[in-house]
Amino acid sequence: MIKKITFWLENARWYALPMTVLSWLTVFLYGITQDGNVLYGVVALVGLVFAHLGANLIDDYIDFKKLTKAKDGDRIILPNSRRDKCTFLLNNEATLKETLCVIGLFCGIAALIGFVLFLMTGSGVILYAVLGALVMLIYPYISRFGEVALFLAYGPFMFGGVYYVMTQEFAPEVFLISVPTAILTISVLYINNILDYDIDLKENKRTLANFFKSKKSALKFWVGMVTVAYLSVFICVASDVTNWQVLLSFVTIPLAVNVYNSMIKFSEDEESVPEIKWFNFPFEKAEKLIAENTANFKFRMYQIRNLMMYFSLIFAVALLAD
Repeated sequence: MIKKITFWLENARWYALPMTVLSWLTVFLYGITQDGNVLYGVVALVGLVFAHLGANLIDDYIDFKKLTKAKDGDRIILPNSRRDKCTFLLNNEATLKETLCVIGLFCGIAALIGFVLFLMTGSGVILYAVLGALVMLIYPYISRFGEVALFLAYGPFMFGGVYYVMTQEFAPEVFLISVPTAILTISVLYINNILDYDIDLKENKRTLANFFKSKKSALKFWVGMVTVAYLSVFICVASDVTNWQVLLSFVTIPLAVNVYNSMIKFSEDEESVPEIKWFNFPFEKAEKLIAENTANFKFRMYQIRNLMMYFSLIFAVALLAD
């Protein structure tokens, strides 16, 4: 049983959960400063985690059905995709039917928690739950606007929903607080799409990244996104929504520069593997990824994920300062 649970958590990309947990932590700590209910906030996190895991498996399920397939001996491969894409399905470690059952389990748990929160806190939960579910369902089909969908899910919908279950109130200022972390979150998807720039073009998959004529042009847009994220921190302070201590999140700017330099090297040589520096921690299974020849992709995903993690953690904790 433990091995099966571990198997599905691995394939549901549990390592991406910090995006959800740290986004939640930001609004959770803000909710505490507004005398929000801690228990309801924690229950909401459990629902968000299962929704995230279910959404990741939905993405793989749909990709496996849509992507170009080919035969390599007795094996089915995805010739235009990364080596680690849908590996559990390609290796016959699980069937599409089994995957669908696990998706149903994860999403069912999330829905059950949403229903419990509805009983505990009121009908406002339904609005945010429905909006979040819609994003989860349509996300795989709107690749060109995926970043917009993710911004809504990790910004207004998550922040508004968690704040509501903690306080039973609708507060517009919560949406402003969501902007910095939501932009850093969607930048994870955007960097992923730059890494998949050529692959997505071969599959005729239109993303925001390959809307631009080259990877370097797409990277310039990412610089603009991240700049807006940092500037929005100033706006939070200037509008008296947060304290000045949230400006401490600016210490993560060197991490953003590190991501940029790493992606410039990728645009020039896709096989290049970024150097692991002391501030890049954590880098899970680094030696295994190098041996599997997936380090060129995964290391860069770790870099952008870690930027989001550290930024959000500092921003969130700073909200508690007097």
